[in-house]
Amino acid sequence: MEGFNSNKYNESISKREYAFGKNTDYYIITVKIKENHYKLLLLENHKTKYKGYEDGLNKAKFVGLEKLYKHNPLALNTNMVSMVHYKQNRNRPWHKDTNNELQKNIEMFLNSIDFSFPTLKPNSRNREYNNYDIDIHSKVIFEYLFNERSHRWIDENVINIDPNYSRGYQSMGILHFIGLQDTHKGIFNGISVDEAIRLLSTINDNNVEVIIKALIHLNNLTYIYDNSEYGMEIKEYPEGKEAYKVHRFRERNSKVIIDAKKDFKKKYGELFCQVCGINFEKLYGERGKDFIEAHHTKPISKMKDREKTRIEDIVMLCSNCHRMIHRSPIISIEELKNNINI
Repeated sequence: MEGFNSNKYNESISKREYAFGKNTDYYIITVKIKENHYKLLLLENHKTKYKGYEDGLNKAKFVGLEKLYKHNPLALNTNMVSMVHYKQNRNRPWHKDTNNELQKNIEMFLNSIDFSFPTLKPNSRNREYNNYDIDIHSKVIFEYLFNERSHRWIDENVINIDPNYSRGYQSMGILHFIGLQDTHKGIFNGISVDEAIRLLSTINDNNVEVIIKALIHLNNLTYIYDNSEYGMEIKEYPEGKEAYKVHRFRERNSKVIIDAKKDFKKKYGELFCQVCGINFEKLYGERGKDFIEAHHTKPISKMKDREKTRIEDIVMLCSNCHRMIHRSPIISIEELKNNINI
C-alpha cells in the first residue's frame, strides 16, 4: 500500500464542504492512515471538536458517534450529522455514507448503550393522579424527567395552581404514584423524547409502561409531527427537530401564554397580529374571537437551565406570519415587518 500522503489529504479536504460549506452541522470523518488504522475527526460547523486515532473502521465510526452523543445527543440524526470516509488509494478517495447507512450505524450505536433506570417504586396513594387526565400526566412526567423541574414549578406551570398553596404536592403525588422519585429527576436531560421511549422499552418492568404511554401521548398530542403542516418548519428549524418541538410546546402550552394574551388584550382591547395587524374576530366574527397564536421570541438554546418564559418574550402573531418567522433562517418580528407587502 502506498504510504499516506498528508499533504495530499490536507489539500483534498480543504476543497470539501466539510471545511468550507455546510450540509449538516456535524461531520464525523475517518481517514485511513495505514492498514487498519484510522484518524478520526468530529467537526461542528467546520471546527474540530475531537481528534483521535482508532484501530479499524467500525471502531472509528463507533467512537465518532460516541463522541457526538456525549457532545450533543440531539445531533444523532441524519439531518444534523454526516459520516465521511477518506481512503487515499481509491479512484475517488472520499465516500459519504448514505442516510440509510448512517441511520443503521446510529441505531447500532444506540442499541449498545448501557442504560440504567432506577427501579420504580409506585405509591398506592392515587388521589392526585386520578384528579388529572393523561395530558397533565404526560407534561408532569416530561418536565420532571427531561427538564429537572421541581414539584412546585410543575404545579405552577403545568397544573396551573398556586405553588404557595399546593407546595408542589399535586405533581409530587402524580409522580410518586407512578414510582418516580428524586433518583429519576432529570435522567433524560439532553436526549430526545423518542430516544427516551426507546430506552424505556428495553426495561423489563411493567411499571415503566405508564411512562412510555405518557411520552407517546405527549408526542402525539402536544408536540408537532404533522409533516403536512409543520414538516418544513421542523426540517428548517436551526436547533433541530427536538428543540423545535420544545419551542412549540412552550408556545402552545405554557401558562405564561395565557397570561400574555390576557395582558395584550387588556392593553390594546383586542387580539391582533403584531406583524400584519389581522384581527380574527373582525374577519371571522364570533368564530375568530380570542384566537391568535403566540410566538416565543427567545430561542431554546439561548435560555438558561430552568429559565422561565416571561410575558415580555411573547408576541402575538397570525398563523401565516408565525410560519414565516419559523422558516429558515428564523427572523425577528421587525425583520418580517420590513419584508411584508400589504
